[in-house]
Amino acid sequence: MKSYLIHFSEFIKNPLYKPLNRPLVIVLFYSIFFSIVSLHIYLFFIVIFQFVIDNYTTITSWNFVENNRASLNDFSNNNFIVAIILAPIIEELVFRGFLNFKKINFYISIFLLIGMVPMFMNFKVNIYITSIIYITCIFCGILISKIENKNIESSILKMKTNYRATVYVSVMIFGFTHITNYENITLNQILFSPITLFPQLLAGFLYSYLRVNYGLIFSITLHSLDNFFVVLVTYLNSK
Repeated sequence: MKSYLIHFSEFIKNPLYKPLNRPLVIVLFYSIFFSIVSLHIYLFFIVIFQFVIDNYTTITSWNFVENNRASLNDFSNNNFIVAIILAPIIEELVFRGFLNFKKINFYISIFLLIGMVPMFMNFKVNIYITSIIYITCIFCGILISKIENKNIESSILKMKTNYRATVYVSVMIFGFTHITNYENITLNQILFSPITLFPQLLAGFLYSYLRVNYGLIFSITLHSLDNFFVVLVTYLNSK
């Protein structure tokens, strides 16, 4: 466990694409363990932040949970499917799929990012239509990747050469896109986003670490577990 934590901290300082070969059971155990730990850190962080806002600032009409769509006041089976299955798969493909620098994964990431635009703009889209859009984007990415494009290949090479910057940028974008979790984005939410979104930024590094060292399936697994525990806790808390 200690060596695992040391390796993860080294990855944050200097991300390198160096896949590890460890037993499947061990990797799954670490994934579950870190999902539980990250959940506790996330909840502790929210409580502390809310306490500081309520008692040491003049900010009014702020409540982290009430303003967050993840509070699941509108909980439904569709929301559960999106949070636990669809979101982890799509987000991992978009923000970390290309980190092995295969052209096909790069194109899939680009097309899926375009397909996520309605979500960024808070459009209410039926889950079935959303699924069709994402599947179409994946197929488009696969087809376009068969076409030779020297500019794209050059861009991929530049990202590979600047691997640390590539990982950092993907983590930052992943973290700050979660500001769309708020129904009504205010100036306060934008100003405090580096604080309120810190758990997502940390999770982004952890998902990237798993994706780079063990494979995309493990980052998706941990992402799904994280979302499951958050959904479960917020749902039970609303009862």
